[in-house]
Amino acid sequence: VSSTKAMAAPGDIQRDETWSQWPDDAYGYWKRVTEQRLLDEVSIPHIAILRPCLIYGCGVKGNLQRMIQQINRGLFPALPETGAERSMVAAIDVASALLFAAVHPDADRSPLIVADGERYTANTIYKTILRSLGKPVPGYTIPVNVLKFLGCTGDVLSRLWSGCPVTSEVVEALTGAAAYSSGKLCRLG
Repeated sequence: VSSTKAMAAPGDIQRDETWSQWPDDAYGYWKRVTEQRLLDEVSIPHIAILRPCLIYGCGVKGNLQRMIQQINRGLFPALPETGAERSMVAAIDVASALLFAAVHPDADRSPLIVADGERYTANTIYKTILRSLGKPVPGYTIPVNVLKFLGCTGDVLSRLWSGCPVTSEVVEALTGAAAYSSGKLCRLG
């Protein structure tokens, strides 16, 4: 299991497995290197590489879980609607894709993106989490320019305080696009 982070950020275009640009961050770079090394150096008859996008579901950890915790504590900003589309996938669908790819001959040695086919925005994810937690949706949002200013301020503060929760990278992850197509996986069945 790799990640869509093994590819460069998609920008405003929905990307599929043909997007061959390398990522510019260390996490994505090493995911991609690991994929390549598995394909080039490991002699196993069948290697399936899955690249799930943001995973949601019971027991999921990572950025989404941290977002849920911060929203639950009332410490998360009211995100604006930017229109930037994002892809997600349920953990159970990732498990199904793993089982499928493990035995399908056309899944061999070819990365497969795993996404649920829906288009989300950070704002809709934020509101869905609020409703799921039984919390009211605020009647305001924080403007993108304010979030970007906070991100820049966080960049400076993070040089002094490694636990700074807001940086430009975090703001971009919340307001930018990350849409992917799992069409290849769907075409396989």
